[in-house]
Amino acid sequence: MSQLPQADHVHCDTGANPKSSTIRPWLFVPVLYVMQAIPSTLVREVSTLVYKDFGLPNATIAFWVSLLGLPWMLKLFWAPAVDFNFTRRRWVLAAQALIGACLVALAVAWGLPLYFPISIAILFVLGLASATHDIALDGLYLLSLSQKQQAYFVGVQSASFRAGRLLCTGGLVFLAGVLQQNGQSIIASWTAVFAAIIPDGWRQGAELPIIASWTAVFAAIAVFYGAGAVYSRFFLPRPADDLPVRCAPESVPLLVAFTTFIRQQGILAVLAFILFYRFGEAMVSMITPLFLRDSVAAGGMGLSVAEVGVINGVAGIIGIILGGIAGGGVVGRYGLRRAFVLMMISMNAPNLLYVWVAAAHPASWWMYFVAFVDQFGYGFGFAGYSVYLMHVAQRGNFRTSHYAIATGLGALTIMLAGMLSGYLQSTLGYVGFFVAVCLCTIPALLTILIIPLDGMKSADLAAAGGAD
Repeated sequence: MSQLPQADHVHCDTGANPKSSTIRPWLFVPVLYVMQAIPSTLVREVSTLVYKDFGLPNATIAFWVSLLGLPWMLKLFWAPAVDFNFTRRRWVLAAQALIGACLVALAVAWGLPLYFPISIAILFVLGLASATHDIALDGLYLLSLSQKQQAYFVGVQSASFRAGRLLCTGGLVFLAGVLQQNGQSIIASWTAVFAAIIPDGWRQGAELPIIASWTAVFAAIAVFYGAGAVYSRFFLPRPADDLPVRCAPESVPLLVAFTTFIRQQGILAVLAFILFYRFGEAMVSMITPLFLRDSVAAGGMGLSVAEVGVINGVAGIIGIILGGIAGGGVVGRYGLRRAFVLMMISMNAPNLLYVWVAAAHPASWWMYFVAFVDQFGYGFGFAGYSVYLMHVAQRGNFRTSHYAIATGLGALTIMLAGMLSGYLQSTLGYVGFFVAVCLCTIPALLTILIIPLDGMKSADLAAAGGAD
């Protein structure tokens, strides 16, 4: 297969911006990557627990929440629009405004009749805005910082994203659980309002205190995100190269971006890697919150919302941060070729613990250990995945588009795996499901043996952080 053509072969350039200003990474990287994590975590993780609290069946939750991952898959089709229209800074600010509006709408939607289709529609729009924000922010990060600065701030970028995820999966979920269990006086007025508005036949199984608690939580995160959006307008950088890519009249921007991506050497092996590397992990990520919340009689662990929030927010986040640091260090020291098999095994071996937990139902404190090991393995293995996608993307003049295409294809894998997971769990039960997940890791190991790894440099680590 032919080598990737150079950018000048398609007659494109980025121009230059004479109104550039001094870039201060510490003023925007931490805040912007916390904000990047919030909407994606709400759509793909927290919504699972909300719908479980509202009494929906596991298969329905897994199918629809997985389908909400569609924007991150489809973003590969409109990523070139970010490259070719307006500045990345303008895209980031516009996406933040839409995200803030969606969060306010969700805070209202949980208490409305027919909340399910309304919330799904809002979450889908939130996903579109979040995916666009990811494209623009990652492009702005690469344009704003030198390679040396990228390498220095990759740890800050990654830690900030995970802090945003912690805020949602730990802090918000814990707050919802506390309000449901011990905050009746705090939400009594909310409950009274909902009782007056929502007829009994429209509640679809959700108790009013549950509705009120999630409404309060989403209202709080809307205020928090809005403050971050205001901050961004003042401190978002204006890099010199942040101008639309210009192509010769005979070039079609979308086709140019896709053509230069597909013409990479070994692209079929690359596509197989993207499809299989995270397939098993994606199924576990979808079902684990439902497993923790389901009753012991239904095969789950029977934990409360607050307990799930603490497990995710303490053991899970510590594990993923340490795993990410360890993974980046191993790749930087030994190279991706030598470390990849270990990383793949680390990402998937913890699934064996879920087989044991589902079969034995040990004391609930064991879940702190399992969550730590699971997330450490995920963070360790994801470092290799992220580095390799950036290696694939950082060629030619289309880094923003190519990275969006690669991560969009990865999002397609997550969506398909999540949709399949609900069917498998409902059919096989939790023990059978986790056994099936372990078998799904075999193709991932095979793809590592065939993907092209020539030309990998330690500098590729510079862009490997942020979004999952």
